[in-house]
Amino acid sequence: MEFQKVFVRKDVTAVIQCSNCSKTKVVSVIKLIGKHRFKVKCTCGSTFGVEIDFRQTYRKKTDLDGYVVKLFSEKKQPQLLYESKTTDSNPLNCKIISISRNGMTLTTVDKHGIKIGDDIKVKFTLDNSASTEFEKKAHVKWVRDNYIGGEFFETYKHDVTLAFYFV
Repeated sequence: MEFQKVFVRKDVTAVIQCSNCSKTKVVSVIKLIGKHRFKVKCTCGSTFGVEIDFRQTYRKKTDLDGYVVKLFSEKKQPQLLYESKTTDSNPLNCKIISISRNGMTLTTVDKHGIKIGDDIKVKFTLDNSASTEFEKKAHVKWVRDNYIGGEFFETYKHDVTLAFYFV
């Protein structure tokens, strides 16, 4: 069974649309917190699966080369973690595999020494028509092996250029 992805709105409701007859219904998902997949039976008799996504913002899957450094406090310089391959401007040592207005998930080529709570700086170029270059600072929220999830500092969360990237 295929599952349609439905995003939760700020009022903790979701709009579910029947894949057979296109009828829509707004449902409260407050009682479904913790449950992400379920079956729905439409009034037309069709049964289909729904997957609820509780993320605050849309997350786009990407495959962007990047450069990440761990930032230190007390006015120390950023530490170069490692170099894997080089380009004309910066060594590339990570791939941004998903991005949202609030943060990103990246994977590093080698071991990195980054921990939950660290601050990082990431440079990357979007794969849009303008090849927009970004340099963002983020707070590390989770780490699993070579995968790192970071939340952008507040000043980046309302970046108009990044918002257009999702359109």
